[in-house]
Amino acid sequence: MEGDVSSLVRMSGARPRGTLAVLGVGILAISTAAPLIKLVPDVPPLVVAAFRLGLAALIFTPLSLVRLRTAGGSLSVPDLRVVSVAGLCLALHFAAWIASLRYTSVASSVALVTMNPLLLAIAGYLIWRERLARRQWCGIGLALLGSLCIGWNDFQQAGPAMASALYGDVLAVCGAVMISAYLLCGRAARPRLGLSVYVGLVYGCAAVILLAGCFIFQLPLLGYAPRVYLVLVLLALIPQVLGHTILNWALAYMSPTLVALAILGEPLGAALLAWIFLDESVGLLQGIGAMGLLTGIVLGQQR
Repeated sequence: MEGDVSSLVRMSGARPRGTLAVLGVGILAISTAAPLIKLVPDVPPLVVAAFRLGLAALIFTPLSLVRLRTAGGSLSVPDLRVVSVAGLCLALHFAAWIASLRYTSVASSVALVTMNPLLLAIAGYLIWRERLARRQWCGIGLALLGSLCIGWNDFQQAGPAMASALYGDVLAVCGAVMISAYLLCGRAARPRLGLSVYVGLVYGCAAVILLAGCFIFQLPLLGYAPRVYLVLVLLALIPQVLGHTILNWALAYMSPTLVALAILGEPLGAALLAWIFLDESVGLLQGIGAMGLLTGIVLGQQR
C-alpha cells in the first residue's frame, strides 16, 4: 500500500469501454507488491524501498521536469517545501510498510496499511473541522475493532513470534500514518501543481531520501544475487509503475470514490497471492479482523 491519490483529482470525460477491466489489472498489479517483497527477505527494507522508488523516479521524474519546463513554470518556496515533506512522508511510508512485512503476515500488513482513508477522515475532522456523518463514525469504529482483531490474533502467537508479529502490525500502522500525511501534502500542493508534475517530483525526492538512508546506515545496494535484482525491478515496474499509473488513468473516467473502493481489493489480492505462492494461511480471527477493517473503510468513505 501502499497509498493512492484518488482524493486529489476529479472525474472527467466519458468512460471508455473496458475501463473496469483495466482497473482490475491495476488492482492485481498493486497486489503483487507484498508477495514480491516477501521473496527477498534478506534485503534490508530501506534498500528494497530505495530500489522501488528509485527505478520509478528514473521514469517519472524526468517527464515531470520536462512538463514543468514546457509549461514555463517553476517551483515556489512553499511548493518546494511541500514537495520535500511529501517525499519524506512517502519514503517513510515505504520504509515502514516494507519493514512490517519482515515481521507479520501479508494479510495483516496490507490490511492495516490501507487504513489511510479513515485516518484522512479523522484528520479532516480535527484540522479542517469537516463534519463526519454517523455512517463514517460507525466505519471508524468498525475499522478499529477489525484492527484489534488482527492484533489479538498476532498476540496469541507463542513467544518471539508474538512480539515479532505485533511489531510488524505497528510498523504497518505507521506506514498508514505516513501515507496519510503524504496525501495531506498533496491536498496542499495539487491546486498549484499538476498531478504528473507533483508525483514525479515527489518520487524523485523520496528516492533521494531513501538512498541517503542506505548510505547513512551503510546498507549495500550491490552484491545481491541476480534473482534479487529481478524481484526489485519487478517490484518497481509492476505495482509502482504499472499499477499506480493505471489507477491514475482510471481517475480520469471514474469517480474517485469508486477507485478508492476498488483499491481495497489490494489486501484481498495480496493475501490470495501470498496463500498461493508463499503458503501463508489466514487465521479465522485474522480474516474476521481484515474484513471488519475493510468494511469499516468502505463505510468511512460514505457521507
